[in-house]
Amino acid sequence: MASSSGKLCGPCEERYKTTSAVSWCMDCDDGLCFSCLEDHKVNKASKKHQTIPVGQYVEIESVSSLIKQDCEEHDQRLTFYCLDHYVTACALCVPEKHKQCTSLKPIEEIASNAKTSAELFDIERGIKELDSTLNELKKDRQRNIDTIKDQRKTISQEIKSFRKQINKHLDKI
Repeated sequence: MASSSGKLCGPCEERYKTTSAVSWCMDCDDGLCFSCLEDHKVNKASKKHQTIPVGQYVEIESVSSLIKQDCEEHDQRLTFYCLDHYVTACALCVPEKHKQCTSLKPIEEIASNAKTSAELFDIERGIKELDSTLNELKKDRQRNIDTIKDQRKTISQEIKSFRKQINKHLDKI
């Protein structure tokens, strides 16, 4: 019984049940039905996890699938960001590769300021400018296509007219 979003409850699937997910855990990257969501909220290991409505997740799914959340080397959650190397790191990467780094911060701390950062506003402004430029390019391209079509008609009419003149001249001869 899949919902309109098509997402199933992960824990129920593990029990070979097909129950529609109503919520999505961003930390577990898994769907949750009503019952499992309640368990998830009171479980010591998962009660601080961020959950969102499954419909909201479906809207951002294509973007969120591009973001790595686990360390490829250690198969652990990425929890730190190294400002010296501009990379994310898990708890095992920090002592291995970032001992000497002076600007290692928790991702949550950096992300909390992300919505109000100047860089985000610059990116948003840049995207709006790109969107505007693309729209102008589309309009210009359409105008060019229309102009070419008009020129084609005009040239085709001129050719027909010239052809008639040639035919008249040949008929006279």
